[in-house]
Amino acid sequence: MQLRLALALILLFTASPVSLGQDLDDVESGMEEALAESEAAKVEAKAAARRAEEEKEAMGKARREAQEAASKARSKERDAKAKVAEAERKYEQSRDEKEKYLRDKESSEKKYQEEVAKIQAAEKKLEKMNIERDVAQKERDKVHLSLNAKREESRRLEQKITMKKEELDRMVRDLKSAQAQEKAAEIRLSEARKEYASLDKKSKHSLKVHREELEESKQALAKYNKEMRELREGLRKLEEEAEMAEAEAERAKRQAQAARERLNQLQAEVNQQSKELVDRKTAAVSESQKYKDLKVNMKPRGSHKVYKKTLAKDCNLRLGASTNSTVLNKSLKGQKLKVYSYDRLWFVTKHSGKKAFIARSCFSR
Repeated sequence: MQLRLALALILLFTASPVSLGQDLDDVESGMEEALAESEAAKVEAKAAARRAEEEKEAMGKARREAQEAASKARSKERDAKAKVAEAERKYEQSRDEKEKYLRDKESSEKKYQEEVAKIQAAEKKLEKMNIERDVAQKERDKVHLSLNAKREESRRLEQKITMKKEELDRMVRDLKSAQAQEKAAEIRLSEARKEYASLDKKSKHSLKVHREELEESKQALAKYNKEMRELREGLRKLEEEAEMAEAEAERAKRQAQAARERLNQLQAEVNQQSKELVDRKTAAVSESQKYKDLKVNMKPRGSHKVYKKTLAKDCNLRLGASTNSTVLNKSLKGQKLKVYSYDRLWFVTKHSGKKAFIARSCFSR
């Protein structure tokens, strides 16, 4: 626009006078057009400046928003890296806990198998005790049969003794009768000597016969007395054997009762252990389903809880956990011992600085 105004001025000063008026009009017209165009250009420039200012502000705002977005992106990137690191740490921890759980699970399964083996051993022992109980019952029945047979034999001997007594009474009566007859014969002999001398020899012979019969009767009586003494001795021995048999039967009965009570006790213990194993298995299955949250607090191998118990009776300290093991010493009733559990039948204690075993039954429950 300024260039056009300058050209118009140049033409104005260089034009001829004739054409000066016409040119002046043209110049004025051009100037008016130039002024109009200049005003439009100013308005357009102001609008462009406003648009540039608005674009500058928009660019500044966009730059600030971009910087804020970049800062947020960097912050989110840091957070994401921290979360990834935390997730990796948790994954490593979870993997370690899983491996620990698998080891603990293997150990628990091993202990479960050991408990099952113990239960099977207890069942075998229970079966053995049942066999021993049956043998004891058979022995008791045998003793009863023997006792009944001896009682029957005793009754037969009593009947025999009664018969012998009756026979002895008859012989005594016969002896008394013979003695009476002897006296009568002596009286008759005395009379016969006076009256019948010819019958003296026959009377003597008759007397001799009666004396022999009397001697035989005496011998028979002595023999009978001897047999009576032997029968009484035999009866006394039978009574002693019967008493011994009854004592053996009573002892067998007590042993059978003790075996039955022990059997009931073992059965109760087996039932309790079976219930505990079922509960432990259920708990193990439940824990295996949530192993991520599992926290195992197991005692170190070989650790035992120590008890201080008082002996309820005199008991032996043994080298091993068996009644056939060597006896190390004897502890008296009322003595207090420090013990820790070995199994359900034995405790472990110390004797002269060495390990010793003592039965659980020695302590009051």
